[in-house]
Amino acid sequence: RNEPTNTGLTNVIDIAAGDDFTLVLTSDGKVYSFGTNGYNQLGRSGKVETPGLIEGLENIAQISASTYNAYAIDKSGNVYTWGYNYYGQLGNGTSTSVTTFTQVMLAENKPVKNIASVAAGDISSYTLKDDGHVYAMGYGSEGQLGENSSASRY
Repeated sequence: RNEPTNTGLTNVIDIAAGDDFTLVLTSDGKVYSFGTNGYNQLGRSGKVETPGLIEGLENIAQISASTYNAYAIDKSGNVYTWGYNYYGQLGNGTSTSVTTFTQVMLAENKPVKNIASVAAGDISSYTLKDDGHVYAMGYGSEGQLGENSSASRY
């Protein structure tokens, strides 16, 4: 029988697991990542078998992960994403995958603000504002973005 692994991290308040990677959020608002990095989902370079800090990502309140990408919400309600982005599911206005975190922006190139929660999907993702509005981004061919359309949104 295998024994549990001790990551060496303390004060952990949240964990998000993707396909082959893990994110850990600590009480001081810092995010650590480890695992494979084939789609840049670690937010830093290389395959890493021990937790390492994602530099510059601070004051984080929530994390979320899908198979190939990751999301974080800071304590001010800003959303940051990184990883695989072929369908625009990162909400950064492009379909280009990113190695380091980038802030989710509205179509007018204004930051999405006051986000309370994020749900990560492989090819689409969703953010919930504190006023109850939902933003959907990514692949929409099956209508999963909820806008009575099959268009994808970046």
